[in-house]
Amino acid sequence: MAQKTVVTAYRDPLVANLKLETVDFQNVGNRRFMYNPNTGTFFLGSEDKKIQDRGSHAEEFGNSSINENFDDFIRGWFGYNRRQYKHGIIHFAPPICKMNFDKGFDSLLAFYAQRGIDKDTKVRGFISFDDVPMSSLLPNHF
Repeated sequence: MAQKTVVTAYRDPLVANLKLETVDFQNVGNRRFMYNPNTGTFFLGSEDKKIQDRGSHAEEFGNSSINENFDDFIRGWFGYNRRQYKHGIIHFAPPICKMNFDKGFDSLLAFYAQRGIDKDTKVRGFISFDDVPMSSLLPNHF
């Protein structure tokens, strides 16, 4: 298997293909994400608080160079909070439910392979609203 290119999350916004690239999440503060598990297209929105406050996933997606169907994307927030979420948090919004479980699980597998995501990364909105460690959702991967 070929080595993946590592992409820093400093690009604002960031568009990457998680099938070909690895994103380094370690310096992400708090940003919207969108991921299409069918194509591997990953979008990490702006870190700019002004854009976050007045925009939405749909607006940031519309302003991006992505030419795919918005509804094919799993959406949410990703971030690190050095006190509360030292290992990061992946917050699915809207939450992953039984109807989109496969897409949500495929998204977790893709995120698992990224830098800065580890067994203690919290996941919220995946079937439950509780913060659960990534290792409890993917126990065979850690």
